[in-house]
Parts: sequence; C-alpha cells; structure tokens
Amino acid sequence: MQINPLSIYQVFFVLSALLILVWDIFRNERVLQEAKFAVAIALCAFLIYVQGASQLLFVPGVVIFYFMGRFYGSIDDVPIALLAFGYVIVASMYSNISIVAEVALLGLLASISIGKNITGNDERSNAVIETRRDVLQFFLGVLLLLVFYFVSLQRAELLTMLLLILGYITIDLALVHKDGAVYRFIHGMERRGALLGEGAVMLGIGTLAVIAVLGSAIQVMIALSALFLGDSIATMIGINLKGPKLPYNKDKSVSGSIACFIVVSLVAYQLAGGLGILFGAIAAIAEGMETPVDDNLFVAIIMVFLVLIA
Repeated sequence: MQINPLSIYQVFFVLSALLILVWDIFRNERVLQEAKFAVAIALCAFLIYVQGASQLLFVPGVVIFYFMGRFYGSIDDVPIALLAFGYVIVASMYSNISIVAEVALLGLLASISIGKNITGNDERSNAVIETRRDVLQFFLGVLLLLVFYFVSLQRAELLTMLLLILGYITIDLALVHKDGAVYRFIHGMERRGALLGEGAVMLGIGTLAVIAVLGSAIQVMIALSALFLGDSIATMIGINLKGPKLPYNKDKSVSGSIACFIVVSLVAYQLAGGLGILFGAIAAIAEGMETPVDDNLFVAIIMVFLVLIA
C-alpha cells in the first residue's frame, strides 16, 4: 500500500498538538520551549517538502506567531499581532486557510506564555464570574456555529482567525492599560486565582486546533459545539444547581455533565445523525475529567481526535 506523504504530515501535526499538554505542565522550562519551536519549524519544513517550495511563506508565519506568543501581554506584542493579522490575509490568498491555521497553531504552541502574575477578581463570587464568562462563551459559540453554517468553510475559517487575532490584541492592550474599561471588563470576567486572559487565550488556541485539523464545516461545527456550548453550559448548570459530583472529578457535577451531553448531542445529531449521541457522550466525559491542562484545550484536542476517527 502506498503511503501519502501529506497524510503522514497530518498525523505528525495532530500529534504535535499534544505538546500543549507538556507545555501546560512544564510551562517555565525554557529548553522545552525552544525544543517545541524546533519541532514546529521541522513540521513546517515537512509541509513545504510535501507541497513544494511555493509554500515557503509558512516559515515566516510560524516565526510571526511564535513571537506573538512570546511577547503576549506587552505593548510590543501589538505590532507583531497586527503583522500576524496581515500575514493571515495574504497567506490565505495563496493557500488553504486551514494550513495557515496550522502554521499559527504551531507558532503559538511553541511560545505561548500566559500571565504576568496577575490574578482574577477576588471580591466576587466565582459562581457569578463563571456564569458571566460562560454566558459570553455560549453566545460566541452560537455565533461561530451560524457563521460556519451559512458562510463557506474558507471564509468562515478566515473570519474566525482574524477575530481571534483581534481578541489577542484586545487582551494585550488591556494588560498594558490597566486603567481602561476593557481591562476592568476582562478582570471582572476572570475567575478568582486565574491568570488574567488565560482562559480566553486557551479558548482561542483550542479553536485554532479545530479549524486547523478538521476539513469540513460539519466536523468543525461538531467540535465547536463541544468547545463553546457544551463546556459553558456544563459549568453554568454545575455551579448553579446543587447535586451529586462526578465519581472521577469531585469538582464537577453530574448535572453539568448531563447538560453538556444534551446540548452537544442536539447539535451533533442535526449534523451527523445518530453518531451525534456518541459525540455528546464523549464531550461530556472529556469536559468533566480532571486534567493538568485547561479545559478548553483538553476538550478541543479530544473532539478533534474523535471527529477525525469517527
């Protein structure tokens, strides 16, 4: 049987997403960060080998997004992020936008460093803050699903990437100008003890992973339904309704997992038929698991693998 080199690349790319798990545990290891950057460049080089020298524009893309992650939270990051914004527009004219998303994801996975010793709001209940965060996340998810349903896949992915970069710039500016309304809004939405903007950035990287790897609008919508709708509804129900805890995670509730299962299953069933029930069940289990990484990343990675093999 002849092996398609591009399929090999895709396998290595998907596996490279697991580097984020290592990064989240050993995020302060400088050597590890440099090793991840080397892996990102190597994967990019393999893609160039597969698709030809015309794809050399992927190398500066990895570098741009690498430095965008390295300078996160500083005023110096704004021009780099603006350069990334322009790069995505230009690169999308010459290549499939999902490959551009792969480049962005590789650069960010190799570099991202969250927070500057800033914690969330200690003055308000975590339940109130979480509900506000999750309501916003839920409606953002509905908006994204509508975009991917009504707009062509290429345009939807391009729009999503540009919006993610603009969100990144917004957080950068907020962290620099702490007396502004945007900073106060983000600070008021962050959970107590969390690094400011961490959840939003992790959600953005999880979204990048989805659009980078999955090749159809239906696949993307199924994964995004778990990432945005399932995760947020599980938290909202779990923290506002009393009930038994999950046997494998005492911080998560059975009611939250059931809510996640129902919402994701309803969306996935409309898109994939009976298989949507399986997607809902796996999403609920993944969302409820206790892991050393951010929920947004873990759910995204699990859903990407599940949708790919289903």
